Amino acid sequence: MDDDLSQNFDSAIALLKSGSSGFNTLIKSTLNNTETMSADLMTIVRNVKDGNGSVGRLLMDPSLAQNLDSVMTNLKDGSVGLKELSVNVNKNLGKNIDSVMINLKDGTFNLKMLLEKAQSSWLLWGF
Repeated sequence: MDDDLSQNFDSAIALLKSGSSGFNTLIKSTLNNTETMSADLMTIVRNVKDGNGSVGRLLMDPSLAQNLDSVMTNLKDGSVGLKELSVNVNKNLGKNIDSVMINLKDGTFNLKMLLEKAQSSWLLWGF
């Protein structure tokens, strides 16, 4: 049994040695790619920490974050004010239209009365 184990072990070593050049190339390529990605990631993190770029400024510049908070608060307050204005306009528009219609009706009636009086006036008999 020990001979079988030794023979299997020797076979496995021989297979690894025969394919080791391709395997080593793959491992080296993977390590190089990992090293490049790690360096790129370190550059990105360094730029963010230094406050470079939009994300860096947003995360690292407290005044930008405060300005963004202020903008959001103003938008919220503005939307509440706009809603109140819309409600008031809709409520008062109905009242104003009613008032305009009443004034038009009264004005039309008064104009009709004036025209009737003018037609019966001796000053306008020739017209």
